[in-house]
Amino acid sequence: MKNRRLFQRGFLAFSSVFFAFPYLLMLLCCLSTDAGIKGNMLFGSLSTEHFFSNLSNTFQNSQFICAFFNSCLVSSIASAATLLVSSLAGFGFSVIRASWSKLLLAVIVFSLFIPEVTLVIPTFQLAKNMKLLSKYITLILASLSIPFSTFLFCQNRSRFPSDLIESAKIDGASDFCIYLWIYLGTMRRICVISLTISFLSAWNAMLMPVILVQTQEMFTISIYLNSVSSIWSDDYAILMTSLSLSTIPVLLVFFLFQKRNPSDPGFLLN
Repeated sequence: MKNRRLFQRGFLAFSSVFFAFPYLLMLLCCLSTDAGIKGNMLFGSLSTEHFFSNLSNTFQNSQFICAFFNSCLVSSIASAATLLVSSLAGFGFSVIRASWSKLLLAVIVFSLFIPEVTLVIPTFQLAKNMKLLSKYITLILASLSIPFSTFLFCQNRSRFPSDLIESAKIDGASDFCIYLWIYLGTMRRICVISLTISFLSAWNAMLMPVILVQTQEMFTISIYLNSVSSIWSDDYAILMTSLSLSTIPVLLVFFLFQKRNPSDPGFLLN
């Protein structure tokens, strides 16, 4: 038993190092120059001066600042909107447990199997006809993850028993109060998971923003990183620095929700 535990820990440690190696290499490239990276002299050209130089050149590019701001704004609003709509939908499915609600849930789940690439042309034509190309509202709507989050809430509705609804109604609570103070408190773990996944999905979105954005001022960080090689004449040091900075919001979101234990009864309620 002891040997098995040691093997599991050793395997997990090796796997962690293996999967963390690309990120470590990315950070090392931030300490080098483009010539050092291309000339296979990465470890011989590491310097903090090169790091601050790459950092300064990255922040001097107004397009990176704009793309970073756009992604933060779009991802934050899209994740919050996804949480609001999907939690309301999950609450509705928990309250109304009729036969037709199962059919509606099946339709929502079926939408998850529709390839995103098949929606490219209809989405572009719709946005063009409504004159919504290169607009924040279009990027936000295209970054929503409502079907998956709704399915997530519905799959965990066993955490919210119907007895709580009946007890709250006997005490005179309205449906909105039940949703706000009881449902969200009971489903706090699912809220955290939904918010995190929807933020990551919106932050990494690439296909839809590419077809909906036609001006550089509306670039998201994914589009910017895809085009940064042409902007900086294939400067890999600048590219890796930009890529490293783009991971900061994702790490902040992850560690923010890891700071407190979701099983804490006061989580999301204090």
